[in-house]
Amino acid sequence: MLIIIPESNYTFDSSLKEITLSSPYDAVEEGMINEILDLSTSERLYSRDLLDEPISISAGVITHTHSSSSSSQTDSDKLAILVEVGVSSGIPINVISKEGDLKTADDYESLGVADSAVGLTAGTYGTNSKCEMTLEGGSIRVRKDGTDPTSGEGHLVNVGDVIKLGNNDDIVDFRAIRVGSVSGVLKCTYSV
Repeated sequence: MLIIIPESNYTFDSSLKEITLSSPYDAVEEGMINEILDLSTSERLYSRDLLDEPISISAGVITHTHSSSSSSQTDSDKLAILVEVGVSSGIPINVISKEGDLKTADDYESLGVADSAVGLTAGTYGTNSKCEMTLEGGSIRVRKDGTDPTSGEGHLVNVGDVIKLGNNDDIVDFRAIRVGSVSGVLKCTYSV
């Protein structure tokens, strides 16, 4: 899965050609980086497909070798750092997200996810419009279109991943099932 590192999780030193990643993205390895774009100057600082301007990464600091044609590149430039994450990356993934973060928590549930697809509990979420979940136990697959996932179909969610739902329809239509022999447990917090 390809993700973009949030702006709040990096700092850019244009003169040193260094991008310092903060936790949990400081665990990113060189092979995981697909592309780095400077959105402010419209320049590509790195592309895994183009081997002419390599990068290196050490202790969460990416050093690029791109020769900027723009003299206006600054530390405050907005970057798009595209990273490929997967099952063993250790990087939390917002698997399903909509705009908006949780405000005041209204309700909570702990939902077991076994070998039969389950949805969230209507009597618990009610009319809440936001849900944030973390996964414990074993890996699961999820869907939010009202269709039951299978152990091989749906978004793969691994232990520690975060799922955010941003409206009541998605909460109502959310379904989950375990992938292997270990059941998962979703820790769910709801808000308006």
